[in-house]
Amino acid sequence: MNVKYKKNIILLYAFTFFDGFILAYVIERLFWAERGMSITMVVATEIIYGISVAVFELPSGLLADKFGRKKLLIVAGFLAVIEMILIYNAHGFWWFAVAVFLGGISTAMESGSLQAIMYDSLAAEGKDNNYEAVYGRFRAIATAGSVMAAFLGAYTAYHMGMELNYQISIGSKLAAFLLLLFLTEVPTGTWKDREEVLTLKDYYREVRVFLKNNSMLFLYCMNGLVLGACWNYVDEFWQLLMQEVNVPVL
Repeated sequence: MNVKYKKNIILLYAFTFFDGFILAYVIERLFWAERGMSITMVVATEIIYGISVAVFELPSGLLADKFGRKKLLIVAGFLAVIEMILIYNAHGFWWFAVAVFLGGISTAMESGSLQAIMYDSLAAEGKDNNYEAVYGRFRAIATAGSVMAAFLGAYTAYHMGMELNYQISIGSKLAAFLLLLFLTEVPTGTWKDREEVLTLKDYYREVRVFLKNNSMLFLYCMNGLVLGACWNYVDEFWQLLMQEVNVPVL
């Protein structure tokens, strides 16, 4: 494999570790509660986050096609750092609301771009058959980072306070962002070379027509969203439940 594209894979491995090494997630709900966030407020921010992701998902795809996946990932990484810094300094609902709004944009911009640049890096050298194996290692590294953060985060929060978790998490997000700067964009054809350039309005119209013509698929997706949300919100507040029954952070 060409060295510059092989470097992309190594950088993405390192990126996914630091992106998942977030000690703040271990005590997120407890920290938010300390900063005055009630359960109702948290649910409101989750709604803001969901709307943000939904609204920016399609535009992010267009921007990736027009400006390149590397640039979009850099913006996403930068917004992720800002989100973490805002939450660390937040002392009220609107601080958290702005932070999660930016986090939603970051998620939408990152969605698909990581996998795409990974696949394109392999395909550029005729190694696209290895994609599943490479992506499997990518997910394994992400899981390893999350598990390590969970164990270390419980220890630091118990012995040194929850703010340290956010300080380390900011550093980890910053490291992930810096790694993205060294990626090499993989040529996939320029925006102007395309015979037909769809506008954002065209994309939304195509989505609307597709869902209208496939009503059962729309119903299936909506059921999945509702069931997923129900489970997600049971899981979302388990930290507060453990605190109520006197289970220590450690």
